[in-house]
Amino acid sequence: MFSGARFLKSKAYSVCNRHSIIQGRGGFIRLRRDFHYAAWRQKAVNFRLADIGEGITEVEVIQWYVKVGDRVSEFDKICEVQSDKATVDITSRFEGVIKRLCYAENELAHVGKPLVEIEVEGTENETEDTPEPDTKTGANTDNSRDNKDALKATGNSALDPKNDITRNELSVSKAQGLESDPFKGREVSNSPVISTPAVRFLAKEKNVDLRLIKGSGKDGRVLKEDVLRFIENKSHVAKQPIGQPPTAATEAVSEIDKPTRMTPVQRAMFKSMTESLKIPHFGYSEEIEVDRIVELRGQLNSLHFSQTPEKRLTFMPFLIKAASMALAKYPILNSRIVANNSDYDIMHRSSHNIGIAIDTPMGLLVPVIKDVQNLSILEISRSLKDIQASANSGSLKPEQLKGGTFTLSNIGNIGGLYLSPVIVESQVCIGAFGRIQRLPRFAHMTHPETGVESEVMVPKSILVSNWSADHRVVDGATMARFVKLFKSYLENPSLMLSQMR
Repeated sequence: MFSGARFLKSKAYSVCNRHSIIQGRGGFIRLRRDFHYAAWRQKAVNFRLADIGEGITEVEVIQWYVKVGDRVSEFDKICEVQSDKATVDITSRFEGVIKRLCYAENELAHVGKPLVEIEVEGTENETEDTPEPDTKTGANTDNSRDNKDALKATGNSALDPKNDITRNELSVSKAQGLESDPFKGREVSNSPVISTPAVRFLAKEKNVDLRLIKGSGKDGRVLKEDVLRFIENKSHVAKQPIGQPPTAATEAVSEIDKPTRMTPVQRAMFKSMTESLKIPHFGYSEEIEVDRIVELRGQLNSLHFSQTPEKRLTFMPFLIKAASMALAKYPILNSRIVANNSDYDIMHRSSHNIGIAIDTPMGLLVPVIKDVQNLSILEISRSLKDIQASANSGSLKPEQLKGGTFTLSNIGNIGGLYLSPVIVESQVCIGAFGRIQRLPRFAHMTHPETGVESEVMVPKSILVSNWSADHRVVDGATMARFVKLFKSYLENPSLMLSQMR
């Protein structure tokens, strides 16, 4: 016979409620009244990817902060994911031990599906989310035959930190008769890699494992220069004769066409532009003389930003404010078409939420500056710099990417003059601008003494504005009047300032 206390300790039982008898291996044991003993046990819980809003159904796993066997607590970071909207960290809702990672890095994770499997402690009377068979694990199984072939070649799983040879590198190595990757012996860090989404995008594009690179930035952050230096060094090593000389098979491998999976931003743009091109577009272009805006911009920069050149005004805040003021006179260009049963209505929108197309390392993003009609040019400039910095670092919030009513695009810093911008599906108009040119133009001159009028050729700063509108609700005359007013604000800044609220 053994004591109830020893039985409880050996069988890991705990006190919970009121019962008198429990059943042990040797029969029933009478216990003190007023207590109930329920068995503790380990259970595996599927941590599902929660709905992150904005209609997002899938995200790309950028990096894992944990590995199988790690213990996590509530609110610990699990992984970093990227949608077509932004890059966010996913945190744990449970405390326990990681048993399985359901996706490899750079794979697509689906909302509502298991992201990781966590072993937690609980009692029999608790509910649990029983793990489901999942063919897309990344740690134990793979979702494609190509991945399986690559794993067989390396002998490691997709999440093994020592697996630093990509499938393409394996193919080239075999063709060249190379026995191993020249960087195979490099030490791989198991700690999370600190870097910006722009650097991760570059590394993914160049097939570089960031875990192989020692970051030179603060706290070991991997910088763009570190990646480029790594690529250069690897290229130099690869050029050295290691095995047999390159054969015809090597050249054949390099010439093979291969499909590349779209990034989340590219997929979003694909879907959006497919819908947008169902809209019947019509285009309109107009030259604008911007000499006075150029002069005004220089004066404002001298007054406000002489000591902080990084905050100086660009031309874009003037374009944004001029567009908002013109929209106040022609509100139909700030509207949208809404379905009403079998009919359609035009929804006029009071707020001028102007989206700004920004070229980022991850692709085209269109963050929105809200309520432009209530902002000054300096306030617009500050907002513009904030969203540009967030877009380039991949830290835009979902609310910064929604609610746009009108869109402007400026590629002047890259080049080009004439564009055919594509209307956003929920809008009816978009404007785009190229670079400013210094061109000869005729001007009327009056002789100060004789009063004789004549035409002379003078240099002018010329900006070409390009517009597209939805011809289902916007006619050419309305578009022309809107652009004429927009042009007058830029060619006569005093007019814009006198009407600015």
